[in-house]
Amino acid sequence: MFRLSGEERDRLRTAAGLQGQALGRFVAEAALDRADGIRRRFARLAVPPRELLAVQIELREVARQVRAVGVNVNQVAAVANSEGVPPANATAVLAFCGRVLGSASAALDRVDRLAAALGDEASE
Repeated sequence: MFRLSGEERDRLRTAAGLQGQALGRFVAEAALDRADGIRRRFARLAVPPRELLAVQIELREVARQVRAVGVNVNQVAAVANSEGVPPANATAVLAFCGRVLGSASAALDRVDRLAAALGDEASE
């Protein structure tokens, strides 16, 4: 199920022997104790880890969209500078910019709510 180096196995065998337990029982109990501790710690969180991950994914997507806005704006500016008039898709690019700004604003609001919840948790 998992691999150990010889040194790791010896360390665990020694500790198990000190407890009067077989190696397998010692490792299982240690792992379960650790799992219980992690579960208790996350149960106390005001913000579930899944929600933090969702915000992280959302922020990465917003960052990707902001980069796309930069590319589109540069293309519009290049055409406008070379031809003296904005390209036909300039309105669509501006609308895309507005949508991305809305997404960024919503993502930042969500981060603010999570930060407030985490701040409340830290003060408890």
